Parts: sequence; structure tokens; C-alpha cells
Amino acid sequence: YWVSDKIREIFEKNQKLGEVGEAKTGMTTANNDRFLRLWNEVNILKSEFCTQDFQNSFNGKKWYPYNKGGEFRKWYGNREYLINWENNGKEIKENKDSKGKKLASVRSENLYLKESLTWSFVSSSAFGIRYSPIGALFDNGGSSYFTNSENINYILGYLGSKLVFKLLMLLNPTLSFQSGNISALPIKILFDKELKDYINTLVQQNISISKEEWNSRETSWDFEKLSLIDGRDLKTAYENYCNHWRDNFVQLHKNEEELNRLFIEIYDLQDEMDEKVAFEDITILKKEAKIIQIDNSVPKEFSIESEKYLYNRGVSLEFNKDELVKQFLSYAVGCIMGRYSINKSGLIIANNDDILELSENKFIVKGSDGEIRQEIESKFLPDEFGI
Repeated sequence: YWVSDKIREIFEKNQKLGEVGEAKTGMTTANNDRFLRLWNEVNILKSEFCTQDFQNSFNGKKWYPYNKGGEFRKWYGNREYLINWENNGKEIKENKDSKGKKLASVRSENLYLKESLTWSFVSSSAFGIRYSPIGALFDNGGSSYFTNSENINYILGYLGSKLVFKLLMLLNPTLSFQSGNISALPIKILFDKELKDYINTLVQQNISISKEEWNSRETSWDFEKLSLIDGRDLKTAYENYCNHWRDNFVQLHKNEEELNRLFIEIYDLQDEMDEKVAFEDITILKKEAKIIQIDNSVPKEFSIESEKYLYNRGVSLEFNKDELVKQFLSYAVGCIMGRYSINKSGLIIANNDDILELSENKFIVKGSDGEIRQEIESKFLPDEFGI
């Protein structure tokens, strides 16, 4: 009853999200300990991480990406778990209790592996909506929204805005975001191609920044190489890292505020809310950096625009050297063990049957059947005994 007339009109005059796509609850396995694994816990040769040539169909592998919510994060990420979907989920579907009753609820199976938007079921300050590329199944806690590719970025931008969080608080103030709440949101699909393209560009940039950040750590299955290893001395590499990620952090903040401004204008709510985003709500670099309040009463000169942007708003982005050194040392140990190589991106030795063969300036990784899995020329060779 306290809702303004303008917000009432938004609900009355616009389509619902459920009319331009599908918001669906995912499966309940009834035994996550049995059927789910972190991606690094299983045989990588039996895992499908859904690369660009993935054909949107199951291919005989055992483990597939599984969206199950996770911490508050926007745009991209929380890609950690795999699910045992061997033989089309045979083990899960045939899992029964002592009375013969099936335990799992396998919902929305026709939507598995499709491109989607996924969110964390519970959130306290904003709506953690993320892009999920083709190739994932999804959980009850990682419910998903499916629409055509033409609208997916535009709708992601809308769902990531302050406006939507305000509307969700009206639909469900418990902070548990059901698929039905998402379906009930009003959506105004734009006919202004130029404005829609601009929104799509901002959203794609947000996805790209968040994806690069997610994949910059070894904990991502798409990790390729540590950015601190760039052929220069560590001090220079560290400075380059800080400048690069400060720029990305600021760009993400600018984009989020711009998207808020655009959607507030589209829905004519300038009198009811503003576009401001708290720096603490930018969901990248949570381990690597923190926002600190500073005194900006004295004007300063800056050689980097992103530093000036933050300074003018009374904050600084302080990087956590301890965390970055830990990542550096972890990667170095990985190179010594043969898990990584400074001469080739991605995982090198990652299976318990990998066999290492060393020569003077080259190492070969073979399977137990003698098949060559990797052959790398390098001046930095892994240690034969992993010591």
C-alpha cells in the first residue's frame, strides 16, 4: 500500500519477465555430497568444461558444470562445482530410499546446458545475477532464467540494476529470490536500437571484466596463467597488475552506475531513486583488494585516471600484497610440480595417471597407455620427484 503510483504503473503497463523468457528452479539431487564435486577433485579427462566448440549436448563425459548459487557475485563467476551426469544422470535418477521412492527431483531437464542467467537464492544487499554460458546444469539454489540471445544481455543489465532490487523487495522482502519472483518482474523491452545496443555493450563489458577476474585464479577451471608472470621483474609486474585491476574496478563501477541511471530513466523513477553504487558492492577483487576511506580535501595530481576517479569520491583501492604473493608462490609451486608451465597456458599435469618424462629442454606428459598428452619445450622444467 506504500508503493508509489509510478511503481504501480510499471507493474500494470509492462510485460512480465515470465512472458519473454522462463525463470526455472533447478534440480535437487537429495545427496550433494555424493553427486557433486569441486572441479579439481575429479578426473579432468572425464569432465566437460564446455569450451567454445561445445555442441550443447551431452558427450559421454561424467562431470558437467553445475550452477548452485554461492556467494553474492554479479555478472559472471561462482563456477566451481561439477555434477555427475553420466548416462544422462542415471545414478541420480535411480537413487532411492529404503522403500523404493526416488529421492532426487530432476526439474527443467529440457533446459540443461542452455545459455542462461543464474542467481544466488539468498542475498542481503543486492541481487547477485550472473551470465552462465552454454553447458551447465542448475540447482535449486542456483535457479536460472532463460531467454533468447538477442535479449539476454539487456535483461541481465536490467536484473543487475538497483531498480530490480527495489522491485524484488516489494515482491519478496524475505531476501530469498524464488523463480516466481523473477517471472513477476515487469520488463520494458526497448525498440530504441541505439539505446539497447549501448546497454548491451555496457553489460558485455561487465561480463568480460568479471570473467577475466574469476579466471585469474587457479581455483577457476578456465585459469591459464598467473598475470604476475609477465616476463618482467616482480615489482613491475605487481605495479602493472594493480594499475590494470584498478582500471577494471573503476570501469565496472562506472558501468553499474550508468546502467542504474539508464534503467531509472527508462522507467521514469528519477524522483524516487538515484544511480549510486557503493564501492563495497562491486563484486570483483574481494580477496585481492579492499576499499579504504581517505581524506580528499586537498586536490592532487594523478597520472592514472582511475586513481583520480576513486580519490574524488573519497576512497582508495588498496591491494593485498599477502594474497597476491600467495598466488604467486602457489603458481610457482605448480610450475615446479608440473601442474603448470610458464611456456604453455592452462593445466599440464592434472591426472593421477600422468607420467612425466624430462629431457634437457623439454618435458613430455604421457598417459598410462603411452599416449602423449602434453609436449612442452621450456627452460623451466618441473622437478622429476615434485620436491
